[in-house]
Amino acid sequence: MIATPIAVLPLLFSESWLISLFQQDRQVAAIAGDFLRKISNIIPAEFISFFSMQFLLANGNTKILFLGSVILILNLLFSILLSFGLFGFPEYKMNGIVMSYSVSAWLTALLYTGALFFHADFRDLALLKHVFQSLKGKKAELIDFMKAALVPTITILTDFGIPFLLTTLSIQFGVTSQAALALTMQCLALNNLLNISFAIASVIIFGRKIGEKFKDIFTFGITINLVSTIVELILPLIVAIRSDLIIDLITKECSVAVRQSVAKLAPLIAIQNWLSGLTTSLLFQTRALNRGMFSAMTYAGCMTLGLAVACILAFAMEMKIEGIAIGYLSSTALSLIALLLTWRDSMNHSSNHACCFWFWKKNPNPQELADLAEPILGS
Repeated sequence: MIATPIAVLPLLFSESWLISLFQQDRQVAAIAGDFLRKISNIIPAEFISFFSMQFLLANGNTKILFLGSVILILNLLFSILLSFGLFGFPEYKMNGIVMSYSVSAWLTALLYTGALFFHADFRDLALLKHVFQSLKGKKAELIDFMKAALVPTITILTDFGIPFLLTTLSIQFGVTSQAALALTMQCLALNNLLNISFAIASVIIFGRKIGEKFKDIFTFGITINLVSTIVELILPLIVAIRSDLIIDLITKECSVAVRQSVAKLAPLIAIQNWLSGLTTSLLFQTRALNRGMFSAMTYAGCMTLGLAVACILAFAMEMKIEGIAIGYLSSTALSLIALLLTWRDSMNHSSNHACCFWFWKKNPNPQELADLAEPILGS
């Protein structure tokens, strides 16, 4: 939750700030600014949903969560109807997707939050209380706990910062037409938005049953990652195969040259999106464990290294926009490999502990609370 204001702030900058980045083209800046402002209200809803979801899962409220997943899936259908104007619906293009997703995000956030007050018995709060009590008078442990809270912040800043740097650098050095790059980055953002719906729905529907079937965190984590990865592959495939559909959602006024540039990038963007879904899953699974901060720093370091690779390929080797895309893809793949190693160590460290979100007893005793808190405190 600490990362919420940091995630929203970059989206609320004025259009004049964006124009200063896109110095050569005010129209591109206006398009980018409008799109960022439209999706800015979605991020707080996602954080509320994730936070509430953990408590609902812990208390076994699968019916409420299943209803939330139905809302998310219906959102995808309405997004398609509103975007392309099918079956007599108005044709809203990109605005249709943003509107539909925004409504569904806040509906699920309100649904989950409301369910907490009426159905949850807040057993998780006992664990949270025990964690904070354990931190009293322990400066080193408190610092470690604060570091863990910085993990989502570092992740979000990296996810925002690296694409922005790549975009700005390529425009300043004239690597490609600004229109092609602006469209490409919007395709990337659109694909990520829709992938979230699939990922959340799959984890909600399958998560509880998987958690009850497998009694250790390591197997549970692997299974959830596999389910999410398979589900998240659907939309990147659509983007890779039919990039023209994504372009048409954004604008009809697009030259042949720009379409060709985006078509070249679409497969690379699709692969990167698919890999980034898994890296995000690994990051959040190791966040509360002893290696969480190391995971975040590893991720940020790998993505920064990818920026250097992108610059070398694009400018020194004159691969232009393809070089930038390859660099961004390689950085994601590199961070995935590094995170897999860290995630495995973190899961092995906690494999002997009950997973607090899935295996609560009705009245846990203090020793059970201490055992559950140990991986969170990094001891």
